[in-house]
Amino acid sequence: MIVISMFCCSQLAAQQPSVFEVASVRPSSDSSPIPQMTTNPSGLSWHNVSLKSLIQLAYGNKDYSITAPDWLADARYDVVAQLPKGSTLQESSTMLQSLLTERFKLAIHHEEKLMAVYELHVGKDESKLHITDVRMHMSYGLEGSHLTGGVTMKQLADIVSRDSDRPILDKTGTTGTFNVDLTWRRDRTRGPTPSPSDDLDHPTVFSELRDVSFR
Repeated sequence: MIVISMFCCSQLAAQQPSVFEVASVRPSSDSSPIPQMTTNPSGLSWHNVSLKSLIQLAYGNKDYSITAPDWLADARYDVVAQLPKGSTLQESSTMLQSLLTERFKLAIHHEEKLMAVYELHVGKDESKLHITDVRMHMSYGLEGSHLTGGVTMKQLADIVSRDSDRPILDKTGTTGTFNVDLTWRRDRTRGPTPSPSDDLDHPTVFSELRDVSFR
């Protein structure tokens, strides 16, 4: 049995369990550190995904909010699942919870914890953000994380929190969906202050956010 602790997630306990129509979970034979994930209205096909990432996807948690054995980040699996007829992708997270409980005997313990946060604020310079109705697209590769399309500032803060060592809160007071094109490497060891050694071809998420400032 795998027992992990999650912070600030007590609301998840009220969700009703549901299951995939058909699901397969097998250890991945891929030696690459990069997962391949395809999701569509009929189901999902995820390859080389760590068990810890599966838990994060199932419960909507960030890495910093999970206390779990280190080996969960190294154990990788291929997951192929079909959604029941009439269900939606939004319901797939609770189905994934049921799948993890069934296959891994996963047990979740919820608790609250005080922790430091970053805040996303409007910068001093004139904003270069542009309103858009283009759909958001997120991809992962050897060059890092790549975010394009339309996002709100709240969504942006939530997305970049995944590659941060603590939560990032939207304090911009800005509304609307804006066009972005950001590529950054995953580096949870650095905060918002740029390092002289930062690789300009693979900047951190903090150095890439030119239109906003952290404090």
